[in-house]
Amino acid sequence: MRRIAVTLCLAALALGACQSERAQMSRPLPQAPSYPQGVEGRWASNGGPIAYTAVFQNGRFTSAERDTNGLLAEGNYTNSGSSQIQLNFTSIKRGVQIAANCNHGGGQMVCTSSDGSTFSLSRA
Repeated sequence: MRRIAVTLCLAALALGACQSERAQMSRPLPQAPSYPQGVEGRWASNGGPIAYTAVFQNGRFTSAERDTNGLLAEGNYTNSGSSQIQLNFTSIKRGVQIAANCNHGGGQMVCTSSDGSTFSLSRA
């Protein structure tokens, strides 16, 4: 009788372990935050004298001052690699054409303009 009771207890423990393992396996794994592919969408400036938001959409680029929504620049962009774009835009305030090469990934973008200055953006 004692042997049967011990066997039943061991069987119950084994089944319980299988059930808890199965429950752990069925839970979804936590995932890293996903960012939209490429540069499409809204980006926010990092630092600089004016806070602005940039929008990249279907090859068009615009930036606007965050506080007033006043247009700062507009132009276009082309993909030049899996994580690179070429940006050509007109600064509304200065009235000059500017070209920049940008690298992006993981929700960050760093650009170097033709005059050597740099600016960076984060996914908004």
